[in-house]
Amino acid sequence: ICRSFRKDADYVVRAAALKSLQAWRPMQACMFEEAVSSLNDDIAEVREEALGWLGNIAMDNRSFLFPKSKKSEVKLTDSCFMQVCGAVFDSEMSVREEACRVLGTIPNVSVHYMLQTLTKKMLSSE
Repeated sequence: ICRSFRKDADYVVRAAALKSLQAWRPMQACMFEEAVSSLNDDIAEVREEALGWLGNIAMDNRSFLFPKSKKSEVKLTDSCFMQVCGAVFDSEMSVREEACRVLGTIPNVSVHYMLQTLTKKMLSSE
């Protein structure tokens, strides 16, 4: 039920739905795409809750692998890390703050992805 409310017209309902989903443990890897789509919401409060949701998804699915192509896979934690890094440059300070907090909670991020993502983000911010 909460997952359907994340698309409600009222942003208060969307934010409350995402907050409720964060309490639902263990998180399922299939929720990743829904959490990522919520990062595009117009309301900062909803984006903040989506970041927390992504962090929880990463914590509960440390070893889950996504097919990247027919020959390779990427860890869910790496994908979550990259998505959260994108929010570090959000227009709202509260979203940037939450993104930085969540970055510190994502476990098992590959050093390769960490360096690649942070280097790209730092270079693009200059």
